[in-house]
Amino acid sequence: MKVAVVGAGVTGLALAKRIVSEQRGEVTLFDAGPAGGLAAGFEFPGVPGTYLEKYYHHIFKSDVDVIQMINEAGLGGDLMWLHSRSGLYSKGKVWPLEGPIDLLKCKPIGSLIDRLKMGLALRVFQKTADWKQFDTITVEEFFKKRGATTGYKNLWEPLLKAKFGQHFANIPAAFLWGRIYPRSRSREKGKESLGYLRGGFARMANAVAEQLRAKGVSIHFDTKVERVERIEGDRFRLHTLQNGHQSSEEFDRLIWTGHPRHLANILEPQEQYLTEHAEKIRYIAACCMVLIMSKPLGEFYWVNNLDSDVTFGGAIEHTNLIPPSEYAGKHVLYVINYLDPSHPYMNREAHEMFHTHLPSLKKVHPNFDEKNVEQKLLFKSSVASPLYDVGFHGRMPPFTGWAKGIGILGMAQVYPIDRNMSHCIKVVRECDLDTLLAK
Repeated sequence: MKVAVVGAGVTGLALAKRIVSEQRGEVTLFDAGPAGGLAAGFEFPGVPGTYLEKYYHHIFKSDVDVIQMINEAGLGGDLMWLHSRSGLYSKGKVWPLEGPIDLLKCKPIGSLIDRLKMGLALRVFQKTADWKQFDTITVEEFFKKRGATTGYKNLWEPLLKAKFGQHFANIPAAFLWGRIYPRSRSREKGKESLGYLRGGFARMANAVAEQLRAKGVSIHFDTKVERVERIEGDRFRLHTLQNGHQSSEEFDRLIWTGHPRHLANILEPQEQYLTEHAEKIRYIAACCMVLIMSKPLGEFYWVNNLDSDVTFGGAIEHTNLIPPSEYAGKHVLYVINYLDPSHPYMNREAHEMFHTHLPSLKKVHPNFDEKNVEQKLLFKSSVASPLYDVGFHGRMPPFTGWAKGIGILGMAQVYPIDRNMSHCIKVVRECDLDTLLAK
Protein backbone atom coordinates (compact mmCIF):
# COMPACT_ATOMS: atom_id res chain seq x y z
CA MET A 1 0.00 0.00 0.00
CA LYS A 2 1.31 3.42 -0.97
CA VAL A 3 0.54 5.90 1.80
CA ALA A 4 0.92 9.68 1.54
CA VAL A 5 1.39 11.49 4.85
CA VAL A 6 0.97 15.26 4.54
CA GLY A 7 2.76 17.19 7.26
CA ALA A 8 6.16 16.43 8.78
CA GLY A 9 5.58 17.83 12.23
CA VAL A 10 5.91 15.46 15.16
CA THR A 11 2.54 13.91 14.22
CA GLY A 12 3.58 13.11 10.66
CA LEU A 13 7.02 11.90 11.69
CA ALA A 14 5.61 9.64 14.41
CA LEU A 15 2.97 8.28 12.03
CA ALA A 16 5.47 7.50 9.27
CA LYS A 17 7.67 5.84 11.86
CA ARG A 18 4.82 3.63 13.11
CA ILE A 19 3.65 2.60 9.63
CA VAL A 20 7.18 1.62 8.63
CA SER A 21 8.02 -0.16 11.89
CA GLU A 22 4.84 -2.22 11.63
CA GLN A 23 5.50 -2.84 7.91
CA ARG A 24 2.06 -1.56 6.97
CA GLY A 25 2.92 0.30 3.80
CA GLU A 26 5.26 2.36 1.65
CA VAL A 27 5.26 5.92 3.01
CA THR A 28 5.87 9.22 1.26
CA LEU A 29 6.03 12.27 3.53
CA PHE A 30 5.30 15.83 2.35
CA ASP A 31 5.75 19.17 4.11
CA ALA A 32 5.73 22.76 2.87
CA GLY A 33 8.60 23.52 5.26
CA PRO A 34 11.34 21.62 7.12
CA ALA A 35 10.95 18.76 9.58
CA GLY A 36 9.25 19.58 12.87
CA GLY A 37 6.21 21.65 11.89
CA LEU A 38 5.51 24.18 14.63
CA ALA A 39 8.52 22.77 16.50
CA ALA A 40 10.85 23.50 13.57
CA GLY A 41 13.79 25.79 14.16
CA PHE A 42 16.46 27.79 12.41
CA GLU A 43 20.20 27.46 12.87
CA PHE A 44 21.26 29.93 15.52
CA PRO A 45 23.53 32.63 14.04
CA GLY A 46 27.16 31.85 14.68
CA VAL A 47 26.55 28.50 16.40
CA PRO A 48 26.58 25.72 13.78
CA GLY A 49 24.46 22.70 14.65
CA THR A 50 22.42 24.58 17.26
CA TYR A 51 18.82 25.39 16.40
CA LEU A 52 16.34 27.77 17.97
CA GLU A 53 12.62 27.13 17.67
CA LYS A 54 10.57 29.67 15.72
CA TYR A 55 7.97 29.33 18.48
CA TYR A 56 9.13 28.69 22.07
CA HIS A 57 9.09 25.05 23.16
CA HIS A 58 9.76 23.01 26.26
CA ILE A 59 8.49 19.71 27.62
CA PHE A 60 7.29 18.37 30.97
CA LYS A 61 8.43 15.27 32.82
CA SER A 62 4.99 13.79 32.14
CA ASP A 63 5.64 14.01 28.37
CA VAL A 64 6.81 10.42 28.15
CA ASP A 65 6.07 9.96 24.45
CA VAL A 66 8.28 12.77 23.20
CA ILE A 67 10.98 11.72 25.68
CA GLN A 68 10.82 8.28 24.10
CA MET A 69 11.13 9.78 20.60
CA ILE A 70 14.18 11.77 21.72
CA ASN A 71 15.75 8.61 23.15
CA GLU A 72 14.98 6.59 20.01
CA ALA A 73 16.59 9.34 17.93
CA GLY A 74 19.79 8.78 19.94
CA LEU A 75 19.62 12.18 21.63
CA GLY A 76 18.59 11.21 25.16
CA GLY A 77 21.93 12.33 26.57
CA ASP A 78 21.23 15.88 25.38
CA LEU A 79 17.87 16.23 27.13
CA MET A 80 18.26 18.80 29.89
CA TRP A 81 15.95 19.26 32.88
CA LEU A 82 16.01 22.73 34.35
CA HIS A 83 14.07 24.69 36.93
CA SER A 84 12.14 27.64 35.55
CA ARG A 85 10.66 30.79 37.02
CA SER A 86 7.34 32.24 35.89
CA GLY A 87 5.65 35.53 36.63
CA LEU A 88 2.68 37.76 35.89
CA TYR A 89 2.92 41.37 34.80
CA SER A 90 0.25 43.53 36.43
CA LYS A 91 0.00 46.93 38.09
CA GLY A 92 3.48 48.01 37.03
CA LYS A 93 5.47 45.00 38.22
CA VAL A 94 6.17 41.33 37.61
CA TRP A 95 4.71 39.12 40.31
CA PRO A 96 6.38 35.72 40.84
CA LEU A 97 3.97 32.86 40.23
CA GLU A 98 5.76 29.57 40.75
CA GLY A 99 3.68 27.83 43.39
CA PRO A 100 0.95 28.07 46.06
CA ILE A 101 2.82 30.60 48.21
CA ASP A 102 3.30 32.96 45.26
CA LEU A 103 -0.37 32.57 44.39
CA LEU A 104 -1.32 33.71 47.89
CA LYS A 105 1.00 36.73 47.58
CA CYS A 106 -0.22 37.78 44.12
CA LYS A 107 -2.40 40.81 44.95
CA PRO A 108 -3.67 41.39 41.37
CA ILE A 109 -5.80 38.25 41.81
CA GLY A 110 -7.81 39.92 44.56
CA SER A 111 -8.06 39.84 48.33
CA LEU A 112 -6.41 37.13 50.40
CA ILE A 113 -9.76 35.31 50.51
CA ASP A 114 -10.00 35.52 46.69
CA ARG A 115 -6.50 34.10 46.36
CA LEU A 116 -7.29 31.26 48.75
CA LYS A 117 -10.43 30.40 46.79
CA MET A 118 -8.43 30.46 43.56
CA GLY A 119 -5.82 28.12 45.00
CA LEU A 120 -8.50 25.68 46.19
CA ALA A 121 -10.22 25.77 42.80
CA LEU A 122 -6.98 25.03 40.96
CA ARG A 123 -6.40 22.05 43.24
CA VAL A 124 -9.49 20.48 41.66
CA PHE A 125 -7.70 20.44 38.28
CA GLN A 126 -4.51 19.11 39.83
CA LYS A 127 -6.28 16.25 41.57
CA THR A 128 -8.71 15.25 38.80
CA ALA A 129 -7.50 12.82 36.15
CA ASP A 130 -10.76 12.70 34.15
CA TRP A 131 -11.05 15.96 32.20
CA LYS A 132 -14.24 15.20 30.23
CA GLN A 133 -16.45 16.59 33.00
CA PHE A 134 -14.90 20.00 32.26
CA ASP A 135 -15.65 19.95 28.51
CA THR A 136 -19.20 21.31 28.73
CA ILE A 137 -18.66 24.19 31.18
CA THR A 138 -16.75 27.42 30.63
CA VAL A 139 -13.72 28.47 32.63
CA GLU A 140 -15.83 31.21 34.22
CA GLU A 141 -18.55 28.76 35.22
CA PHE A 142 -15.96 26.47 36.81
CA PHE A 143 -14.59 29.23 39.05
CA LYS A 144 -18.00 30.77 39.75
CA LYS A 145 -19.23 27.40 41.04
CA ARG A 146 -16.34 27.45 43.52
CA GLY A 147 -16.82 31.04 44.65
CA ALA A 148 -13.74 32.27 42.80
CA THR A 149 -15.35 34.69 40.34
CA THR A 150 -13.19 37.64 41.40
CA GLY A 151 -10.02 35.63 40.86
CA TYR A 152 -11.31 34.53 37.46
CA LYS A 153 -12.04 38.11 36.41
CA ASN A 154 -8.66 39.40 37.57
CA LEU A 155 -6.46 36.52 36.44
CA TRP A 156 -7.93 34.07 33.98
CA GLU A 157 -10.17 36.35 31.97
CA PRO A 158 -7.27 38.58 30.81
CA LEU A 159 -5.16 35.50 30.09
CA LEU A 160 -7.96 33.93 28.06
CA LYS A 161 -8.47 37.18 26.15
CA ALA A 162 -4.75 37.20 25.33
CA LYS A 163 -5.00 33.61 24.08
CA PHE A 164 -8.41 33.50 22.40
CA GLY A 165 -9.46 37.11 21.84
CA GLN A 166 -13.19 37.56 21.34
CA HIS A 167 -13.81 33.86 22.00
CA PHE A 168 -12.55 34.02 25.60
CA ALA A 169 -15.96 33.62 27.26
CA ASN A 170 -16.66 30.31 25.52
CA ILE A 171 -13.47 28.45 26.42
CA PRO A 172 -14.12 25.18 28.29
CA ALA A 173 -12.67 24.49 31.70
CA ALA A 174 -11.11 21.40 30.09
CA PHE A 175 -8.63 23.69 28.33
CA LEU A 176 -7.41 24.99 31.68
CA TRP A 177 -7.23 21.44 33.02
CA GLY A 178 -4.95 20.66 30.08
CA ARG A 179 -2.61 23.45 31.14
CA ILE A 180 -2.57 22.74 34.87
CA TYR A 181 -2.84 18.97 35.30
CA PRO A 182 0.32 18.10 33.28
CA ARG A 183 2.29 20.93 34.88
CA SER A 184 1.45 19.71 38.35
CA ARG A 185 3.27 16.49 37.43
CA SER A 186 6.41 18.28 36.32
CA ARG A 187 7.32 19.67 39.73
CA GLU A 188 10.07 18.71 42.12
CA LYS A 189 9.91 19.93 45.72
CA GLY A 190 7.52 22.68 44.69
CA LYS A 191 9.63 23.87 41.75
CA GLU A 192 8.71 23.37 38.13
CA SER A 193 11.14 21.31 36.08
CA LEU A 194 11.07 21.78 32.32
CA GLY A 195 12.86 19.80 29.64
CA TYR A 196 14.75 21.11 26.65
CA LEU A 197 16.84 19.34 24.02
CA ARG A 198 20.33 20.81 23.80
CA GLY A 199 20.67 22.32 20.34
CA GLY A 200 16.91 22.58 19.83
CA PHE A 201 14.03 20.21 19.12
CA ALA A 202 14.80 20.53 15.40
CA ARG A 203 17.64 18.09 16.08
CA MET A 204 15.07 15.48 17.11
CA ALA A 205 12.92 16.11 14.02
CA ASN A 206 15.92 15.98 11.70
CA ALA A 207 17.22 12.78 13.30
CA VAL A 208 13.85 11.06 12.99
CA ALA A 209 13.62 12.16 9.34
CA GLU A 210 17.04 10.62 8.64
CA GLN A 211 16.00 7.37 10.36
CA LEU A 212 12.88 7.28 8.18
CA ARG A 213 14.89 7.83 5.00
CA ALA A 214 17.18 4.98 6.01
CA LYS A 215 14.09 2.74 6.21
CA GLY A 216 12.92 3.68 2.73
CA VAL A 217 10.54 6.57 3.44
CA SER A 218 10.51 9.15 0.65
CA ILE A 219 10.50 12.64 2.21
CA HIS A 220 9.77 15.87 0.35
CA PHE A 221 10.47 18.99 2.41
CA ASP A 222 9.70 22.51 1.15
CA THR A 223 7.00 20.89 -0.97
CA LYS A 224 3.48 22.27 -1.03
CA VAL A 225 0.58 19.93 -1.72
CA GLU A 226 -1.55 22.12 -3.99
CA ARG A 227 -4.27 19.68 -5.00
CA VAL A 228 -5.56 16.28 -3.92
CA GLU A 229 -7.39 14.58 -6.75
CA ARG A 230 -9.61 11.61 -5.97
CA ILE A 231 -9.23 8.89 -8.61
CA GLU A 232 -10.76 5.43 -8.95
CA GLY A 233 -12.99 5.90 -5.90
CA ASP A 234 -10.58 5.58 -3.01
CA ARG A 235 -7.17 6.37 -4.53
CA PHE A 236 -5.57 9.80 -4.83
CA ARG A 237 -3.25 11.80 -7.00
CA LEU A 238 -1.32 14.49 -5.11
CA HIS A 239 -0.20 17.53 -7.11
CA THR A 240 2.77 19.24 -5.52
CA LEU A 241 5.01 22.27 -6.01
CA GLN A 242 8.67 22.34 -5.00
CA ASN A 243 11.05 25.16 -6.00
CA GLY A 244 8.75 26.12 -8.87
CA HIS A 245 8.61 22.53 -10.15
CA GLN A 246 5.21 20.84 -10.33
CA SER A 247 4.79 17.09 -10.07
CA SER A 248 2.16 14.51 -9.19
CA GLU A 249 2.07 11.02 -7.68
CA GLU A 250 -0.65 8.47 -6.99
CA PHE A 251 -1.38 6.85 -3.62
CA ASP A 252 -3.68 4.24 -2.13
CA ARG A 253 -4.23 6.14 1.10
CA LEU A 254 -3.84 9.72 2.32
CA ILE A 255 -3.32 10.77 5.92
CA TRP A 256 -3.62 14.50 6.61
CA THR A 257 -2.01 16.03 9.71
CA GLY A 258 -2.80 19.73 9.16
CA HIS A 259 -5.96 21.82 9.41
CA PRO A 260 -8.87 19.73 8.04
CA ARG A 261 -10.25 22.82 6.29
CA HIS A 262 -7.10 23.08 4.15
CA LEU A 263 -7.71 19.52 3.01
CA ALA A 264 -11.36 20.26 2.25
CA ASN A 265 -10.31 23.26 0.15
CA ILE A 266 -7.88 21.37 -2.09
CA LEU A 267 -9.69 18.04 -2.44
CA GLU A 268 -11.10 17.53 -5.96
CA PRO A 269 -13.94 17.11 -6.35
CA GLN A 270 -14.88 18.85 -3.12
CA GLU A 271 -16.95 16.79 -0.69
CA GLN A 272 -19.76 18.42 1.26
CA TYR A 273 -19.55 16.18 4.34
CA LEU A 274 -15.84 16.85 4.81
CA THR A 275 -16.27 20.58 4.20
CA GLU A 276 -19.17 20.95 6.65
CA HIS A 277 -17.35 19.18 9.47
CA ALA A 278 -13.96 20.77 8.79
CA GLU A 279 -15.52 24.23 8.99
CA LYS A 280 -16.46 23.53 12.61
CA ILE A 281 -12.77 23.25 13.55
CA ARG A 282 -11.31 26.73 13.88
CA TYR A 283 -7.75 27.74 14.62
CA ILE A 284 -6.05 30.71 16.21
CA ALA A 285 -2.91 32.31 14.80
CA ALA A 286 0.42 33.14 16.40
CA CYS A 287 2.66 36.10 15.72
CA CYS A 288 5.96 35.44 17.46
CA MET A 289 8.84 37.91 17.52
CA VAL A 290 12.29 36.59 18.43
CA LEU A 291 14.87 39.07 19.71
CA ILE A 292 18.53 38.11 19.90
CA MET A 293 20.18 40.42 22.44
CA SER A 294 23.60 41.12 23.87
CA LYS A 295 22.30 41.52 27.44
CA PRO A 296 19.63 39.83 29.61
CA LEU A 297 16.38 41.46 30.70
CA GLY A 298 15.08 39.93 33.90
CA GLU A 299 15.07 36.89 36.14
CA PHE A 300 11.99 35.07 34.81
CA TYR A 301 11.74 32.51 32.03
CA TRP A 302 8.08 33.18 31.37
CA VAL A 303 6.08 36.34 32.03
CA ASN A 304 2.37 36.40 31.20
CA ASN A 305 0.71 39.78 30.87
CA LEU A 306 -2.52 40.92 32.57
CA ASP A 307 -2.32 44.59 31.53
CA SER A 308 -4.67 45.50 28.66
CA ASP A 309 -2.34 48.34 27.62
CA VAL A 310 0.54 45.96 26.91
CA THR A 311 0.66 44.93 23.25
CA PHE A 312 1.70 41.30 23.74
CA GLY A 313 0.38 38.35 25.70
CA GLY A 314 3.65 37.02 27.01
CA ALA A 315 7.42 37.45 27.04
CA ILE A 316 9.52 34.31 27.25
CA GLU A 317 13.21 34.86 27.99
CA HIS A 318 14.50 31.59 26.63
CA THR A 319 18.00 32.08 28.02
CA ASN A 320 16.62 32.25 31.55
CA LEU A 321 15.90 28.54 31.08
CA ILE A 322 18.73 27.52 28.73
CA PRO A 323 22.15 29.01 29.58
CA PRO A 324 23.31 31.79 27.21
CA SER A 325 26.54 29.81 26.79
CA GLU A 326 24.55 27.52 24.46
CA TYR A 327 24.10 30.54 22.15
CA ALA A 328 27.59 32.06 22.15
CA GLY A 329 26.67 34.26 25.12
CA LYS A 330 23.65 35.83 23.41
CA HIS A 331 20.26 36.24 25.07
CA VAL A 332 16.97 35.24 23.47
CA LEU A 333 13.51 36.71 24.06
CA TYR A 334 10.25 35.51 22.52
CA VAL A 335 7.42 38.06 22.36
CA ILE A 336 4.14 36.30 21.60
CA ASN A 337 0.67 37.25 20.43
CA TYR A 338 -2.17 34.82 19.80
CA LEU A 339 -4.63 36.31 17.37
CA ASP A 340 -7.49 35.82 14.99
CA PRO A 341 -5.90 34.82 11.65
CA SER A 342 -7.26 38.03 10.09
CA HIS A 343 -5.59 40.32 12.66
CA PRO A 344 -3.44 43.15 11.17
CA TYR A 345 -0.36 41.88 13.05
CA MET A 346 -0.31 38.93 10.66
CA ASN A 347 0.61 41.28 7.81
CA ARG A 348 3.44 43.11 9.57
CA GLU A 349 7.19 42.75 9.21
CA ALA A 350 9.69 42.25 12.03
CA HIS A 351 10.71 45.90 12.31
CA GLU A 352 7.07 47.00 12.42
CA MET A 353 6.22 44.58 15.20
CA PHE A 354 9.30 45.61 17.14
CA HIS A 355 8.24 49.27 17.13
CA THR A 356 4.68 48.24 18.03
CA HIS A 357 5.94 46.33 21.07
CA LEU A 358 8.78 48.65 22.08
CA PRO A 359 6.78 50.81 24.56
CA SER A 360 5.33 47.68 26.18
CA LEU A 361 8.73 45.98 26.36
CA LYS A 362 10.06 49.00 28.26
CA LYS A 363 7.00 48.95 30.49
CA VAL A 364 7.34 45.28 31.45
CA HIS A 365 11.16 45.40 31.53
CA PRO A 366 12.23 48.93 32.55
CA ASN A 367 15.86 48.08 31.76
CA PHE A 368 15.04 47.14 28.15
CA ASP A 369 17.34 48.99 25.75
CA GLU A 370 16.81 48.60 22.00
CA LYS A 371 20.54 49.14 21.49
CA ASN A 372 21.12 45.67 22.95
CA VAL A 373 18.93 44.05 20.28
CA GLU A 374 21.16 42.54 17.62
CA GLN A 375 18.55 40.73 15.53
CA LYS A 376 14.77 40.87 15.15
CA LEU A 377 12.99 37.89 13.64
CA LEU A 378 9.26 37.38 13.13
CA PHE A 379 7.43 34.11 12.63
CA LYS A 380 3.73 33.74 11.93
CA SER A 381 1.34 30.82 11.69
CA SER A 382 -2.37 31.03 10.93
CA VAL A 383 -2.88 27.54 12.39
CA ALA A 384 -0.93 27.76 15.65
CA SER A 385 -3.56 26.03 17.77
CA PRO A 386 -7.14 24.76 17.45
CA LEU A 387 -9.73 27.04 18.99
CA TYR A 388 -11.07 24.92 21.79
CA ASP A 389 -14.58 26.03 22.70
CA VAL A 390 -17.27 24.49 24.89
CA GLY A 391 -18.22 21.01 23.73
CA PHE A 392 -15.17 20.70 21.48
CA HIS A 393 -14.75 17.05 22.43
CA GLY A 394 -17.93 16.22 20.53
CA ARG A 395 -16.67 17.97 17.37
CA MET A 396 -13.15 16.57 17.43
CA PRO A 397 -12.29 15.02 14.06
CA PRO A 398 -12.43 11.22 13.99
CA PHE A 399 -9.40 9.46 12.54
CA THR A 400 -11.54 8.30 9.63
CA GLY A 401 -15.07 8.89 8.36
CA TRP A 402 -15.03 12.45 7.07
CA ALA A 403 -13.80 11.40 3.62
CA LYS A 404 -13.39 7.89 2.20
CA GLY A 405 -9.81 6.72 2.10
CA ILE A 406 -8.49 9.74 4.01
CA GLY A 407 -7.26 9.67 7.59
CA ILE A 408 -7.03 12.76 9.77
CA LEU A 409 -4.49 13.11 12.58
CA GLY A 410 -3.39 16.34 14.21
CA MET A 411 -3.56 18.94 16.94
CA ALA A 412 -7.35 19.00 17.04
CA GLN A 413 -7.28 15.45 18.45
CA VAL A 414 -4.83 16.40 21.23
CA TYR A 415 -7.60 18.24 23.11
CA PRO A 416 -7.68 19.21 25.91
CA ILE A 417 -3.89 19.54 25.85
CA ASP A 418 -2.77 22.64 24.00
CA ARG A 419 -0.15 22.15 21.25
CA ASN A 420 1.78 19.50 23.08
CA MET A 421 4.37 17.51 21.07
CA SER A 422 4.15 14.49 23.33
CA HIS A 423 0.39 14.20 23.12
CA CYS A 424 0.52 14.44 19.32
CA ILE A 425 2.86 11.45 19.36
CA LYS A 426 0.62 9.67 21.87
CA VAL A 427 -2.40 10.07 19.57
CA VAL A 428 -0.40 8.44 16.76
CA ARG A 429 0.71 5.55 18.96
CA GLU A 430 -2.79 4.88 20.27
CA CYS A 431 -4.85 5.33 17.10
CA ASP A 432 -6.30 2.30 15.30
CA LEU A 433 -3.92 1.85 12.38
CA ASP A 434 -6.06 -0.97 10.95
CA THR A 435 -8.97 1.43 10.49
CA LEU A 436 -6.72 4.22 9.28
CA LEU A 437 -5.25 2.08 6.49
CA ALA A 438 -8.21 -0.19 5.79
CA LYS A 439 -9.22 -0.75 2.19
